[in-house]
Amino acid sequence: LQAVAFVNAVAPVAEAARHHPDIHITNYRDVELVLFTHSQGGLTPDDFALASKLSRIGVAVSPKWAKENPERGAAEKTAAAASDA
Repeated sequence: LQAVAFVNAVAPVAEAARHHPDIHITNYRDVELVLFTHSQGGLTPDDFALASKLSRIGVAVSPKWAKENPERGAAEKTAAAASDA
């Protein structure tokens, strides 16, 4: 349910920005966000602003994933701790 919780955290941020990413959940635990302004045919400052805001959302990772990705796991924990502060 961590992927769904993450998507639920993304929703109010996107809604407040009035800019909505395409959201893909695969394998029930992997989330991909795609930012693209279709009306402009590419990336706009709004996409980058929303990406910056979304990057502050804490991400929960499984112990297995953290063990298999030690460099990225440490970065995810740091990002999550910073968003809690």
